[in-house]
Amino acid sequence: SGHVVLVEAVGTDPFGVTRFSHVSDCQLEKIKTEYFDFIISQSSPSKGAIGINRMLASDYFATSTSMANGLKDHALSACLARFGKTRTPQTSAISIVEHLETPECSSTPIFLEKQECIASCPLSPLSQSVGYR
Repeated sequence: SGHVVLVEAVGTDPFGVTRFSHVSDCQLEKIKTEYFDFIISQSSPSKGAIGINRMLASDYFATSTSMANGLKDHALSACLARFGKTRTPQTSAISIVEHLETPECSSTPIFLEKQECIASCPLSPLSQSVGYR
């Protein structure tokens, strides 16, 4: 079994590791999902939603511990990399795959009924103050 989560947009510090000023701060216990600065899209009944939902990763992973722990392991590697240290994530429960954005990796876009209405909905008031790319 598996679950796919699409990272739709990221802030300037996706895992929130720039807050750590020393390599000794890079510890799993110090990495918190509340520091995560990216937006995900996924299909899950979380938060009472149906269909595809978009939410701040910090909100979603606060209640999804198995996925959160896997991402925190990747965040630890990212933190260490800031200080020139190399570490391979130890988890096999979660993988991060970057989209190549090539024609071979893309399909023809589909259009949803009422898509313009959905597109006009803001994600959250919080996302308006954060610079996502």
